[in-house]
Amino acid sequence: MGCWNERITKEFAKLKQKATEAQPYSGKVGSEDLDNVDMAYRVVADHIRTLSFAIADGSCPGNEGREYVLRRILRRAVRYGTEVLKAEQGFFNGLVKVVVEVMGDFFPELKQHEIKIREIIADEEASFGRTLVKGIEKFKKAIYDTGVVEVPSGVFGVSNVQMYGGFVVHIGSFEGKTGRLSVGDKVICKVNYERRKLIAPNHTCTHMLNFALREILGNHVDQKGSIVLPEKLRFDFSHGKPVKPEDLRKIETIVNEQIKSELDVFSKEARLVDAKHVNGLRAVFGEVYPDPVRVVSIGRKVEDLLANPENEEWLSISAELCGGTHISNTREAKAFALLSEEGIAKGIRRVTAVTTDYAFKAMELASSLEQEVNEASETEGSVLEQVISYICQHI
Repeated sequence: MGCWNERITKEFAKLKQKATEAQPYSGKVGSEDLDNVDMAYRVVADHIRTLSFAIADGSCPGNEGREYVLRRILRRAVRYGTEVLKAEQGFFNGLVKVVVEVMGDFFPELKQHEIKIREIIADEEASFGRTLVKGIEKFKKAIYDTGVVEVPSGVFGVSNVQMYGGFVVHIGSFEGKTGRLSVGDKVICKVNYERRKLIAPNHTCTHMLNFALREILGNHVDQKGSIVLPEKLRFDFSHGKPVKPEDLRKIETIVNEQIKSELDVFSKEARLVDAKHVNGLRAVFGEVYPDPVRVVSIGRKVEDLLANPENEEWLSISAELCGGTHISNTREAKAFALLSEEGIAKGIRRVTAVTTDYAFKAMELASSLEQEVNEASETEGSVLEQVISYICQHI
């Protein structure tokens, strides 16, 4: 199958390049494939072959057993195609004809069921497309400013900002009953700096948390999502089992040590290819980054990282591709406290944390709870039951 799979890969690459002027398939693997484009070509080619044969044999993507495996295979291919190769939604079912052209003479069942194969994949692909759009809208890493836009006819309150179709869309409403915004209007934009002041330390601590997780749990840890709010931060990552309490304490300690070290936070734009060469630099798989891209590093200047990208020292600092708002020095975060750790899907864990005065408050509550538990350990019988009930009600 390897030779045929290579032919499918090359045929798909030709179609993809012709349609979108994407870079051609070059067969790079591992560290040479910096942008994962060649890997994406191979994933899409392998998965369309697998699905075509499975459907020809009578299987179909679904919710249980091997049918669910096929659904996962299809969705993985679609994500690689749309997010890495920038293929249009609905591209995947069109590749069935490539499989038939390359392998149909050897496997006549492919030609016999070509229409059926394409229709099933098209239906599943469309369904996933709708699910994916809703999921991205709901869980997209959103670290945006809010504020107001003053226009001649009133004030437009901005409650959200999103990227859509290459444009920065400001979402909100006019304050009061009147208000109108027209092309050519001169406006004054005013950022809500009070909100930004709360968001920034949480965002910077998200970077330090990402670094600490890898330090303690291992390099298999990859970011799977995050939300940064004024009152807390939430971080999802790949890890196959619950994090041990002692490891959580180590992770929390690393972040607090970086806060106490009063490290400067640096940011600078760089060419995407140069940034990705930096040893230990973290990026979110599937995220579409601009070129040039903004690099945020903690404790070392970005210029130092770019000047000597292979330096092993960079493995001991936090460096990420990021366009969000940050504090200028880690001391501004004041403190960091983990609130919870839980599983949200197979192989995916989630931690929630707080910073600044919220962290101090969490630490005080934890200390108080520990004292109550210690006192409860000295009681027994009905009194112990009452104490336990009281503690549970106040957790």
